[in-house]
Amino acid sequence: MKARLKRVMYEGAIPRANGYVDYVILAEKCTFTGLSETPTSTINAAGKIILSICREEELEPDNLEFFDLQTAKGYGSKKLGEFVYDQVKFIYHAGRPPLVKKDGAEIITGGQVVDIYWCPTLCPEEVIRLFTEHIGPNPRQIEYQPR
Repeated sequence: MKARLKRVMYEGAIPRANGYVDYVILAEKCTFTGLSETPTSTINAAGKIILSICREEELEPDNLEFFDLQTAKGYGSKKLGEFVYDQVKFIYHAGRPPLVKKDGAEIITGGQVVDIYWCPTLCPEEVIRLFTEHIGPNPRQIEYQPR
C-alpha cells in the first residue's frame, strides 16, 4: 500500500486556537509538519501533536518514533525549499486522560508527553518526496551536520 499524508488537528495553547499538521507513518516512524505559523510552532506544541496523532491512529506514543519536519509553511524564518528534520525525543507518562478508541468500545491508557528535545537527523528521501508540496522546490536540509 502506498504511503499517504494524513491530517490531524491539535489543541493550541489558547482556547479555540487549534492547529493542524500533516503526517505520515512509515515503518513505525511518524513524521509531522505544521501547516501554518499559527496558532503556534510545532516545536511549542510537539507534545499535543504527538498525542493527537496517537489518538487518531489509536496507538500509544511509545509505539512510534516521531520526527518534526520544519518548513517555510510553519516557520517564517525558513525559505521555500529549506527544511529542518529533527527526531523528537520525549518521555511518555501513561495515565490520564484516557485515550478512547473511535468505536468507543475499548479504552486505551492515555498520558502525557514530557521532557521533549530535538535531535537533528538526516531526512529520508521518501519523506522528502511525500512532503514535497510542503517543502517547496529544490529541497535542501539545513541545520544538520553528519557525524
